[in-house]
Amino acid sequence: MLLFRLRFFLVLIVSLAVAGCVSALLPERPKRFYYDVRAVTVLAGPRVPVSLIEGIERRMQASVEATTRADLPPRVILTVRIKRFDSGIGLNHRLNEAEVEVKATYVENGSDAAEGDFKVQTETLDPALAAESLAEAVAARLRSLFSLKSARL
Repeated sequence: MLLFRLRFFLVLIVSLAVAGCVSALLPERPKRFYYDVRAVTVLAGPRVPVSLIEGIERRMQASVEATTRADLPPRVILTVRIKRFDSGIGLNHRLNEAEVEVKATYVENGSDAAEGDFKVQTETLDPALAAESLAEAVAARLRSLFSLKSARL
């Protein structure tokens, strides 16, 4: 019986050690930025639909207005630039894709607080809804990154 308990605890210790090693191999969670976002500006080239630009800006402004902070984090302004927009791609021509670059600038001194880029893909059956679908996906990603509340539109 003593040998059984010894083996049990040995297996338990080895499995906990292996679990600890495996957790170091998992990818890190994306960094969340904790800023007081005061305004959002969306920029894009001539090939990007106006409905995509307006959709992102409308959703983000509503989120900024709905978010309240108990403390006073640094105030920033977000500049969202749509670098590339593609619609109707893929085998079934249902995929939509946008590459987005985001820059957070401090209100107080105008220096850069954070900068990054990401790619968003959506799938729609109706090509007319591609821009709205991408606008919601981009706004959701930005709300998640900057800890903003989702607002009703």
